Amino acid sequence: MRFTVFLLFIIFQGFSSLAQLSDSYKDYIKRSVRENPQTLIAEFDNKAEQDIATSLLIGELYFYSGNNDKAAEIIDAGLISLEASGEAKSSLYARALSNRGLIFWNDGKNEKAENYLERSLALNKQINATNEAIADTYNNLGLIAKSVDNLKQARSYFEQALELLESEAIPNEEKIALVNINLSLIEVENEKYRDALSRLNRLLSSWEKSHVEDLPTEAFILTNLALIYEQTGDPELARTFLKDAIDINRTFYGDRNAELANTYAFLAELERKQGNFKEALNNIQHALVSNSLNFNSKDYEHNPSKENVIKPSYQLSILLSKAQIFEDYYFNFSLKKQHLETALSCLDDADNIIDLIRANTSNKKDQLALSALASQVYESAQRIAITLDDVTLLGNTYLKKAFYYSEKAKASTLISAVAESDAKSFSNIPQSMLEEEVALKNRLAFLSNAIANAQDEVEISDYKKELFEAQRTYEQFIKGLEKDYPEYYNLKHNTAPSSLDEVQKSLEPNELLLSYAFAPVRNEIYRYEISQNDFKVTTIYYQEEVSRNLRAFRNILTYQIKQPYQPVASSLYSALIPKRIKNSITKITVIPDGILGTVPFEAFIAEQLEQNDFWALPYLIKEYAITYNYSASFHTIKPKATVSSKALLLAPVEFLSASLNSLPATREELNSLSATLSSNAIKCDTYIENRATENNFKTADLKNYKYIHLATHGAVNSTNPELSAIYLTGKDESDDGILYTNEIYDLNFNADLVSLSACETGLGKISRGEGIIGLGRAFSYAGAQHLLVSLWKVQDASTALLMQQFYKESVKKGSSFSKSLQQAQIELINNGYANPYLWAPFVIWGK
Repeated sequence: MRFTVFLLFIIFQGFSSLAQLSDSYKDYIKRSVRENPQTLIAEFDNKAEQDIATSLLIGELYFYSGNNDKAAEIIDAGLISLEASGEAKSSLYARALSNRGLIFWNDGKNEKAENYLERSLALNKQINATNEAIADTYNNLGLIAKSVDNLKQARSYFEQALELLESEAIPNEEKIALVNINLSLIEVENEKYRDALSRLNRLLSSWEKSHVEDLPTEAFILTNLALIYEQTGDPELARTFLKDAIDINRTFYGDRNAELANTYAFLAELERKQGNFKEALNNIQHALVSNSLNFNSKDYEHNPSKENVIKPSYQLSILLSKAQIFEDYYFNFSLKKQHLETALSCLDDADNIIDLIRANTSNKKDQLALSALASQVYESAQRIAITLDDVTLLGNTYLKKAFYYSEKAKASTLISAVAESDAKSFSNIPQSMLEEEVALKNRLAFLSNAIANAQDEVEISDYKKELFEAQRTYEQFIKGLEKDYPEYYNLKHNTAPSSLDEVQKSLEPNELLLSYAFAPVRNEIYRYEISQNDFKVTTIYYQEEVSRNLRAFRNILTYQIKQPYQPVASSLYSALIPKRIKNSITKITVIPDGILGTVPFEAFIAEQLEQNDFWALPYLIKEYAITYNYSASFHTIKPKATVSSKALLLAPVEFLSASLNSLPATREELNSLSATLSSNAIKCDTYIENRATENNFKTADLKNYKYIHLATHGAVNSTNPELSAIYLTGKDESDDGILYTNEIYDLNFNADLVSLSACETGLGKISRGEGIIGLGRAFSYAGAQHLLVSLWKVQDASTALLMQQFYKESVKKGSSFSKSLQQAQIELINNGYANPYLWAPFVIWGK
């Protein structure tokens, strides 16, 4: 069983070395261990204008007091001042980098945090900093690794930190204790509870012998012991330790501090699990008060406003916990509707916090991490709203609310990217600045790929330094845009999901939209069925069984396993497709969730037949044209008008790598496609064999092509999606002949259709709250209106035939892309390619 994320954040402890700092700086930091940081900050109120070091000290004290925003503002300004004064290789600069990294980590921005801490580590080594300074950075990097579940790496960092600290002539006892606390949590995660208890009990005994006064370090030890005792079945001892930790934190920090808030939240969670709901509510309300600036209400139905919160990332988890307490209280005790309504209200407030955090998060990886955490909020909100619909007579008010949250849970990062792109178009930003941004983003993409592919440690270190500096430059550029062009800022953050009415108005009369939301907590899937005039929500039970069938279905198709096809395909049809669909419906738009995005719904069958001939099976594609999209809100976005009548066609045929097979049929594929397009007044720029270079593609005027067709190999990296790639040719000093995902993100398309006639281009890493992160998404991000992508390794000949038929339907007959693919697939089924392995790999994404 895993522990709640926010509880881990506060249990781990970061720190920064005092080596090579002024005596005054050291004195204040040492005092902050035993005195309230706010009291120390007040000592600077009436002093003359501070120097850079003093400003950074004040920023650090704000960080210790829990005011991340103020700390970040001061430390950012200090870093810029140190750079301007030529002190970017000083111990003070290294410390400021480390502190800024910890602030990013506290805010849940792990990749940014890692970048700052790695730069701090490299600088400390470069300037021959003390063992303690280097140990501090190793410890803090361990926190980042732990936050992204890289336990092996985290343990390595913590052990390196401990070894360096223990090697000092006069060991820093407090820091050794804190690293041991961090190591104990790794042991807990690995279910080595006895080792963790032994480590922490030894630590507590040693600490109490050498420290008379109560300090936060002791509270950390007690809190971690409580976590283990609760997990191993001793809630009474856990409760005692938590109450002791609360007393220590209150004495040291006062009543308003995020660390105190999380200790209260931990106790609330313990009481909830024990069924002590009144005690749980009392403690969670204390948590809300402690994490606020001036909120004092003891009324359980009240929460502080988002502007009144000390640490938004903590508040998100506290509100989620409070909602769970009320939901459990309803089902296990009260059955009063108002308790469900209060739970939903807490999640409404959590949703506001998510929007606040997202507006201040620019890094793509950190946005995806936020989406994963936010999905827990949105799953709970959907579940509670659907339950409220069952117990009220308010029409579909609560079902609309559930749909709202299902949309918030889907592709927020992609929608934000589209909003940002539109914001730049409508904010009168000069073309020269837009070109400057393109250059900066290209530099970031180049350095990211260089790091991913480099083998030499020195080379990697140099690239990371360059990347860090390039990221800082880009961040400052974007901040400048937001400041100088306020309309850009407002449009960029205008990402509210479409309402049900807006979605219905965007649908065609013959269209049914099916949006799916996985709810693993209850082992359910919620299906939202929307047409122009109808709206229905269906709960699909036994999500785990459906997921098993989906995996089996995908394996049957991908690897041509001889497991019986019909039972699995019909079972999925029965589970996922509505039993009654109006006769007027001829098109289905699927908004998948999770693993649903890795299989073709087209190949589900309505019923099993006695005969096993593939051509005779009642496939879903025989009844409906099918398209896919990232969310219903994304589906409402009107495609940009494409005035061009040009096409860009590329096929390398032969490849630089010996591991890639040649694709001779792609030559004929492009020749046939060029003939089809040209006969319909579409000018083709065709690059075959050694002309199909990465440089020719990236330097083409991509915004002025209606069609872009890439007939080549593709590779998906599910572990590191940024390394997913399209293989071209033309290796030289500036290009390697491989078009990586990072590079695609920075291109600018306006194509009506991008066809990736390559293997597995529709796959990628499944990211909860965002869907599939891979090549297809990168092209959508860059402006492609529709995508034709594949879900498994395709056969050369059948793919060429399908593409020829598809373009004949769409270009010659003017059919929609979904209708054209439907007709092309049926044509293959009827002409010797009836095995779904041959006709079903390609799917259409887009409106």
